[in-house]
Amino acid sequence: MTAPKSTKKKDVERVYSSVERAFSAEVPEYPAELVFDVPGIPEPRPGTRGHVLWEALRTAFATRARYRRRDIVRVTTKRGRPVRSLDDTQRYAAIRNLNRALALTQGAVALLQDAIDIAEAETRTVQKDLRGEVDDVAALGRQFGEVLARMSLFRGIRQLRTLREWDLFISETAAKMQEVGFSSREVCGILTGTKPERVDRATMERFRQRVRRQTESGT
Repeated sequence: MTAPKSTKKKDVERVYSSVERAFSAEVPEYPAELVFDVPGIPEPRPGTRGHVLWEALRTAFATRARYRRRDIVRVTTKRGRPVRSLDDTQRYAAIRNLNRALALTQGAVALLQDAIDIAEAETRTVQKDLRGEVDDVAALGRQFGEVLARMSLFRGIRQLRTLREWDLFISETAAKMQEVGFSSREVCGILTGTKPERVDRATMERFRQRVRRQTESGT
């Protein structure tokens, strides 16, 4: 099984900074110092440009935290005084193991269901004992999923870890931004971290193709 590709630090940092600037400009009534405590920023009115940027800022903040914490551990380790409480290595390893366990559990459910189908086709009877096994394994998978959902939060905000999750976030945010009145150039600039004056047709087309691929992939 191929491991999912991780988010890219430079992309996350660039988008976070870009969304932060856009949010500060869109919602100037919030004190500037709140950008240092993103989870504490009050929620703007839903359906507004500010609300869409607020949602994007929170997700980018939580995703960026992985790299910020890792950088602190690396720097303090070099100085001989590592802040081990910020080292998430073991936690992320546990999440990877749980993801594998969930995938294997889902596979087990499919295999057991196939066994039921074969048995019932041959015996013409309902295999109640086998169905009980499927239910038990499926329940275990749901428990794995619930635990993973909780473990994927950082300060109450979902923390994206895979490139696929990040691309989906960009695609969904682009659609939301257009719904509340952002121009295509604004959307492209903010979600690629590109300065407005440098967003040319080629940049916009590459961004549109990226969003289109993510939409068509069935995410």
